[in-house]
Amino acid sequence: DRHSWLVVERLSQRLGRLVDDLLFLARQDNQVSLPLQCCAMDALLVEVVEEHQLQVQGRGIEIDIAIGDDSQLERDGTYSVLGREDEMQRLMGNLLDNAIRYSPDAEKVEVKLERLSRGSKQLLQLQVKDSGVGIPQEEIPKVFNRFYRVDTSRTRKGEQQLGQKPTGSGLGLAIVKTIVDRAGGQIQVESEEGKGSCFTVLLPMAGERDCQD
Repeated sequence: DRHSWLVVERLSQRLGRLVDDLLFLARQDNQVSLPLQCCAMDALLVEVVEEHQLQVQGRGIEIDIAIGDDSQLERDGTYSVLGREDEMQRLMGNLLDNAIRYSPDAEKVEVKLERLSRGSKQLLQLQVKDSGVGIPQEEIPKVFNRFYRVDTSRTRKGEQQLGQKPTGSGLGLAIVKTIVDRAGGQIQVESEEGKGSCFTVLLPMAGERDCQD
């Protein structure tokens, strides 16, 4: 019947995502070197957020996006890093997936991209903040380990409370960490149980010469 086919479809999609994630990590382990691109992070972020807004319509979750110091979404190349567009989209998408999965219905997920100066370094800071179930302090150092899920019983309980089935493979944040490391960046986590989490990514900005055709 239709329900059975929908279940099969969901399982197939989940398996497909798992295989894709494993292949991605295998390529990184084998140090497969691919050409770097000048990635306009502002434009990529807008696309990723638009895709996720469609996914959360039924839950009433609002994704609040802010780029720069004003409300205008600039797309002038001033928010660029060296990397690969597909990897940067995966980085943003995985962080949003994580925030949405553990956010209560009708809550807000905040996404912010801005430029920072640290001495002579120019950095991009991406923050994804939710008001979900949060992470125990002792678990935070482990969240980027492959196949690690924060306290399985607690995680499943949180997902059930939010009306979701446990679908995470434990690879999403490991992939985020891998991409950040390859780009020469850093990632930090601040979280409090019952109040939510904030993931902050710092990436070195690309220079003008890097983005010349």
